[in-house]
Amino acid sequence: MKNTILFSFLMLTLTFTACKKDTKQSITQTEEGVSKDWPYFAQEDKIRNYLAVDQIPDDFPKHYENETYEEYFNRCAEWAKNNLEKIKPEFRDKVTNYQGNKK
Repeated sequence: MKNTILFSFLMLTLTFTACKKDTKQSITQTEEGVSKDWPYFAQEDKIRNYLAVDQIPDDFPKHYENETYEEYFNRCAEWAKNNLEKIKPEFRDKVTNYQGNKK
């Protein structure tokens, strides 16, 4: 009887260990406060249109939750000014001369 209980406990432990997920691998690291649903404020196509590179660069600004479109747009414009080599030539003047949204 004692061996049966010990064997059952051992099998239960092995089963539990085998089924346990490695949570460290399943968690994706995200910047704190970045919108998980709208990381680029649903502007991916517009962003790609301006870029001279195939994919949106990792250092391109991501939309923070509770950030307005204007705030996000201004951060993107600032990034573009500092990364002109990643902007298509036909948009470089527009980016360089951008003064922000005027109210």
